[in-house]
Amino acid sequence: MGESYSISSVCQNLDLVNLMTYDMQWPYTTTGPNAGYNQVDNAAAAWINGGCSASKLVLGLASYG
Repeated sequence: MGESYSISSVCQNLDLVNLMTYDMQWPYTTTGPNAGYNQVDNAAAAWINGGCSASKLVLGLASYG
C-alpha cells in the first residue's frame, strides 16, 4: 500500500477509508477463511502504522460463506 500511494495523505484528505477485508485468499495460500483474523489485523495495522487514524477506518466484512 505505502509503495503505491501515501497512506497519510489519503487519510488526511478523506473522512473515511473503507478497508475491504474479505476475499483475502489467494491461489498460493492454504485453504481457510476468506478473511482470517490475522489478515484483517495486518491490513488495519498497515493503515494505522502508515499514519491513518483508526477512527477513520471502516472494516468491510463478508456476510456470506
